[in-house]
Amino acid sequence: MHLQAPLLLMAISGIWTWVTADDWQAPADAAAVINPIPSTPEASYGGAAVYRQSCLICHGADGKGDGQGATYLIPKPASFADPTFQRQSDGAIAWKISTGRNAMAGFKTLSDTQRWQVVIYLRSFAPHAASAAGK
Repeated sequence: MHLQAPLLLMAISGIWTWVTADDWQAPADAAAVINPIPSTPEASYGGAAVYRQSCLICHGADGKGDGQGATYLIPKPASFADPTFQRQSDGAIAWKISTGRNAMAGFKTLSDTQRWQVVIYLRSFAPHAASAAGK
């Protein structure tokens, strides 16, 4: 009986750590993959269309992780405007889109082209991209 309480506390603590961990790293081989799609306005438009369909509800219109679907999510969805997010390689971001984690579903049903286009579109949320584009 005395052993149950510490085990329960350890289990809850472990689950909380897993759920709230924000240091999500892609495997090195995935992070090293280069985006084969050229960064063009057309590719970004394609990514924006997929984003509106699949990402907007949780990540929000400005990509800050504040969409309606994010209200009760723990951890909160990533902010694509965050410099930490933007420092990731295209390969790392594509891997995360494909794989998913916690409440974020993996989007393996998207074509490779669609996933890479989303990566290109997500780059538009970078603070320097927003000022350059007049956002």
